[in-house]
Amino acid sequence: MASLDPVERALDLLLKSLRAKRRARRKAMQAPPPPTPQPAPELPAEFDPADFEPTHEELFAERFTSRLRNIESAIIDGVA
Repeated sequence: MASLDPVERALDLLLKSLRAKRRARRKAMQAPPPPTPQPAPELPAEFDPADFEPTHEELFAERFTSRLRNIESAIIDGVA
């Protein structure tokens, strides 16, 4: 390949840049690929009432907040 003079080289770079911009614009206009189908979530085999019973931590938190409310109201009543 023969060496290009500076003007030809600048025109060549400009042409490459314009082609790259056109390719990018065409690619941006294409519709995105369809989403891949997700597998359906597996449903539990049977209803298990144990799944809906409160845990030990939930029961403890409930009692703890109840006691805090009682202490708070006792303090407010004592100050008032």
